[in-house]
Parts: sequence; C-alpha cells; structure tokens
Amino acid sequence: MKDSHTPTLNSRITRSVLAEKQDEEKAQNTEESNGKIKANKPAPPPENITMLGSDIEIMCDQPMPQYDSGDIKAYAARLKSGKSCFALICENFLVPRTFLTSKFSQLANMNIVRIVASGVTFWPPEKRQRYVFVYEDTLGNKILPPDQPQAMGMKQERLMNAVIKPLVVLLLELRDADLIHGGIRATNIYDGNANNFENIILGEALSAPPTYHQPSIYMPIEKAICPPYARGISNFSDDIFALGVTILTLMRQEDPFADMREEEMVRQRVEHGTYSFFTTHQRTTGPLMELVRGLLHDDWQQRWTIEEVLAWMDGKRLAPKKQKTARTKAVRAFDYEGYKIIRPESFAYELQFNPKVAKDTIVDEAFETWIQRSLSNDKITTDFHDAKHSAELHGKDGNYPDRLLSKTITTLFPGAPIIYKNLKAMPEGVGYLAAYLFGNHANTQALEEIIKYNLVAFWAKIAEHTGTETQNLKQKFESAQANTMHKKLGFGVEGNLYYLCPEAPCLSPILNNYCVRSPEDLLMALDDLCAKTKKTDGFYDKHIISFLMARDKKVIESELMELNSFEVHKSKAALLKIFSNIQERAGMRGLPNLCRGLLVYLTPLLERTHDRKKKEELKKTAEGIADNGSIPKLERLINNKKSKKEDKTRFINALREYKSISDEQAHLEHQLTNNPKFGFGTGFEVAAIISGIITALVILAATFLQYSKGGIF
Repeated sequence: MKDSHTPTLNSRITRSVLAEKQDEEKAQNTEESNGKIKANKPAPPPENITMLGSDIEIMCDQPMPQYDSGDIKAYAARLKSGKSCFALICENFLVPRTFLTSKFSQLANMNIVRIVASGVTFWPPEKRQRYVFVYEDTLGNKILPPDQPQAMGMKQERLMNAVIKPLVVLLLELRDADLIHGGIRATNIYDGNANNFENIILGEALSAPPTYHQPSIYMPIEKAICPPYARGISNFSDDIFALGVTILTLMRQEDPFADMREEEMVRQRVEHGTYSFFTTHQRTTGPLMELVRGLLHDDWQQRWTIEEVLAWMDGKRLAPKKQKTARTKAVRAFDYEGYKIIRPESFAYELQFNPKVAKDTIVDEAFETWIQRSLSNDKITTDFHDAKHSAELHGKDGNYPDRLLSKTITTLFPGAPIIYKNLKAMPEGVGYLAAYLFGNHANTQALEEIIKYNLVAFWAKIAEHTGTETQNLKQKFESAQANTMHKKLGFGVEGNLYYLCPEAPCLSPILNNYCVRSPEDLLMALDDLCAKTKKTDGFYDKHIISFLMARDKKVIESELMELNSFEVHKSKAALLKIFSNIQERAGMRGLPNLCRGLLVYLTPLLERTHDRKKKEELKKTAEGIADNGSIPKLERLINNKKSKKEDKTRFINALREYKSISDEQAHLEHQLTNNPKFGFGTGFEVAAIISGIITALVILAATFLQYSKGGIF
C-alpha cells in the first residue's frame, strides 16, 4: 500500500497549485516556440480528475454506486499502470479507521478487497479536501444487493463451501493479525467476477467508524440499540456474530423482516433472544443450525470462538456452554405503555421512547415494588438504590430526572448503551458520537453532561459482572470529567472530542474545506487559506488547540498557559511559538502565505519595541523572513529575549533620565511661582563674578597701555 498522506500532498492538490502548474506549462510552450528545449513535465490533470499522490487518478464524474458504502460514495480510479481501481470518499465527521490501513494492506488473503492507497486529496466537485481509500476493482457484483429482499435460498452444502469456509479462514487470519473487520454482512460480499460463487470477496469496512455500515440486525443486541456512529470500538466477537446472521440470510428462501420496523425487531430480540427471534420468524433446519446457534449467542462469553468454529467444521460435536446465570424474569408483569413487561431488559428498552412517562414511572413506588418483589433479584434491587443515590450526588436540579432515568436503564440492562436525553452511545463510542455531533453542527450540551456526570463510571460498575474490562474505561472518563471542569483552550467538550477519539481529524469551522489529520497538515491548511483569503487573524480556536493537545502535546503544552492569557501579546507570542515548533520539528518547507498573515497578526508584538529606529529595522527584517516562509526565524526575531531585555533596559534608563529632568523642571517652576526672591542670590553671585571679570580686564588693559610706547594717548 502507498500511503499518500504526506504534508506536501495537501498543497499539490489544491486548485492554486494546479493553476501554477498550468502557468508553467504555458511558459514551456512559449520557450518551445522560441526554439528552446521543452522540459518533459506531465500536463496537469483535467477538472474531472483529481490526483492521490503522483500515480493515482480519481475520476470525479464517474461514480460507481455498486461499491458505495451507505453515505460513503465510490468513484472510478486508476493507477498510472492502467490498473482499474475505485475510491471511497470519506467524511471527516464519520471518522474513518485510517490507523488500520497499513495492517489491512499486509493481508495476503484473496477473499478480501485489497487496499492500494489512502490519503488526502482535493475533491473538485466540492472544492475541498477529502480523505480517500483506493481499492483494487476486482469485486465484481454483490451477491445480494441491499435493495433486494434479504434472502438467497442457497443450499447448505454450497453455502458451506463457497461462503462459510472462505470467510472462516479470513476471520482466522484477521484474528491472528489482531484485526477486526466490522463489515461482515451478506450485502458486502461480492462474486469476484466469477461464476457460482467460486471466488467471493468481502468488501471494505475502513471508510467510517467501526461497524458503521452494519445494519442493526447484524449487531449484538446492545450495539443494535445504538446509532451506527456511536457503537464504539468493535471486537472480534462482533464479527463472529455477524457471520451467523450472514449465514442465516443466505440460507433462507424469503425475507421475513422486509416489512418489520427496526424498532420492533430489536424489541423482540431483547424479549426472546436473537437466536429465538430468527428461528421463530424463519423455519430453517439442517446441519448448519448448530453452527448458527453457537454464533448468535447474545452473551459474548457464550458465543463460539473461531477455534470452536474450526472444530465444528472438522466434525467435532461441541457441547453447549454452561450459562453462568439465567435471565431474570418477573413473576408478575408490569403494565407500561401498553406492554406487559416481565424482563428487566425489555423494560429498559421501552423506557427510552417516552422520557416524560419514563421519568414519572421510575419514581413511582409501584416501580420500585415491582423491582423488589416481582424480579426477586438482589443485585438489581441494590443497583437501583445505587442509581438513585448517585443521581442525587449532583443535586436534584433540572437534570436529575434524566440522570436517574439513564442509570435506571443501565441497571435493568447491563451492557446496553448509555441513554441520556436524546443521545445513545456505547462508552467507547462517545468520542465518535462527539465527532458526529460537531461535524453536523448539532447541540453538544447532552454530550457534555454525560461526561460531566460521569455516567460511564456507573455503567462500568454495573457491567463488571458481565466480564467486561472496565478499568481503563473508568480512568479515561475520569480524565474526561476533569476536562469538562476547565473552560480554557485545550479542555472542555472540544478537548474531550480529541481525547476520546484521537484519530478524529480537526473539525474546526476554520478548516471546513480541509482534512487536517496532523499538526503539519494544520500549517499547510492555514498557509493555503491565507493564500486564498488573505487571512490575518483567527488562526486558532478551541478545536485547533484541543486537536494539537491530542495529536502532539509536546508542541503546545509548555505554551498553553500563555495561550490562555488575557494579555493579547502573551497569547499571540505563544501561538507563534507553537507554529514554530511544528514547522521546525517536522522540517517543513517555507510557508510564506501563513508567515505574511502572521506578521500582520503579530503587529502588537512588533509595536512593543520602544526604540523607533530599532522598531523599523525589526519590521523590515520580519518582512524579509516572512517572504521566505520561516516561522521559526520569525519567532526567534520577535520573541528574542536578549533583544527585548536590552530594549527594556534602555527604555527604563530613558524613563529615569526623563523623570529626573521633569522633576528638576517642576522644582524650578514651583520656586519661580511661589518664591519672589527665588534666583536673587544666584543673580548677585553671577553679577559679582561678571563685575570682577570686567574690572580685571580694565586693569589689565590700563597696565598694558601704561607700559607701551606712546602712553595711553
């Protein structure tokens, strides 16, 4: 795989640079007409083509809808060698799994689409940068398009040989490489341009958050309740579960869920269990059902592992795993919103739909009585009391009912997503949720409250008995909670976005047209922005500083206090130092446009020089440095401590001299005004001296004439 995500790529792909290349081409043509040798340079790409790196062309006017992944659209692409590919154009707020591209590219398995390259490119249709994945165009057609009934009626033997065996081998390789696919489903399997499913290929799953493209039916119940963008980090057991649903989908003759609402499907799964839900609606028999039962267990600890799947395929009969605890069931149903509820998980699921009724219900004595007497589960009773107590720790303010409702749902359904107000998210999906909200300019108040009240801590406490590892989760959200207490740059809800989702690109409104994934990208984007808009201020906001804190704390941490200062000159000097650190450490090329913009922005720092002559020299030198685009040199010139100290010393000495003269002037003026005889004594002394001098001169002249020839007359 070629990683095209380099700092220089961003500038090469902008329209301004394309224009420069066109000017070069015109100059070369002029030279040729004058008899000069024309340089052998490639012509710039046409408007309907954008480049990824130097050897991948993406055709912006050739969509390939057969390869679309939901909101992520596909377009035709090709290598310089002529090899056909396709590109998926990602969205910044649907954070792609870019950190896994290298590992996926190393897979040698022929039953998964091969990644060619990934990186940032300029997307002409929208006149902005986008992150893209480029894959080999070898997929062929989907064996089951999403717009058709989700049923194929494949014979079980054929299904085993053509689909199950290749996918199990692929899963084994993924597990050994410590990879999770997150996109195993019937609609993501292609025929590889071969007949009779002889060469199936599994499609991609990197262009969005983990399992984002998976319909809820392919997810375990807890994650099926979540919106796709907030499911969080996937695990290998999720891929195993998705394989089970894929097998059932390809086996059945008809789609029993074509007209069933997703909400109702999840409701029935919560009530009866996933395997029972499927087998109730689709009567399927045969040897594969034992495999399906093992794959679709709702308890991930009871679900089959890849080794158990391989053992079953080798003909070994596996004894059912012994379930640790039986599902809780009430001896008396609770009437709620027209439903007769006997299971706590079902109650938790229903509580999310009508918050007003739910809040009234959970504070009613009848609800607590039902928990204590009908459920007869000491743990649930204790956890519910803890929920009420912990919800009161922040006082019975306006958000108390929402906190209590959220914690009650967690109590009744351990492991289910956190549901608070209008938000639902798995704990490890909170960061992805934040990116989605910011990217869509949605209100983030409820998100901030989830972190502020640390609802994850209560979730983790309840989930511990399910075998879920929660220690790291607790520590992470304790830090996030501390962040919310600070409203300064680098903290707050923006700080938590990049802390909880460190792979997210910078979502600052300043950078709407750019895909900034590193500090170097940030400077490149600002340089391009300054070239296009003559920008001279607004070089940072909460997003940019929080992004730098998450991506490279060293370049900013020492300057953070000054950056948050109310003294303008201190904050501007700190920003200059941060940008200088980034450019110098990365060895970046000159950024003249950004430097010129910064020079105007930093005018207050230049004006702080007291010596007028020195100030003019400083400005002239700074202008020369700005033209060369070196932020470190500009920073060393403006923030030169020795020069500042000398200027300050000279200024203080001048102030002292001025004060001394001013004091003497004031004294004289006071004496002249208030003392009528002021200066008389000095006048007498001066008169006497002058008289003495005149007398001496007269005597000397008389003496001289007395002894000279001719006398006086």
